[in-house]
Amino acid sequence: MMDDSKQIILALGSNSEQTIGMGKAKTLLMALLGDVRFSKTIRTSPIGIQSDNFLNCMAKANTCMSFSRLNAALKKIEHLCGDTSTYRKENVIKMDIDILQYGTEIRHEKDWSRPYIIELLNELNEESLLIVNY
Repeated sequence: MMDDSKQIILALGSNSEQTIGMGKAKTLLMALLGDVRFSKTIRTSPIGIQSDNFLNCMAKANTCMSFSRLNAALKKIEHLCGDTSTYRKENVIKMDIDILQYGTEIRHEKDWSRPYIIELLNELNEESLLIVNY
């Protein structure tokens, strides 16, 4: 039997009730995906909108879900964290989860050059190396 598991990298961000939303999103992601590694969380200035600072983190996991099923599940998690289209129109992001990598497919290419994404990805990759070495 072939393993059709794909590595995924997710970017999580929130600019409203950040700590509560991030905790809930992490719990829901672990329930959805099982073994998930999270980076530290950091605060960043908003990009492209007027709002409070964002709380961001990255997650790395593996999944056998199709891209469309994974994306739908992530949208449901955003909704469960209180995210709505009405809030988004007001630049209030309760939770945003973007799939930056799905298997070999790279998405949201502009995000990869953002300093906080680079910092958090480097942290995740270093932790992965530490896990392998122990």
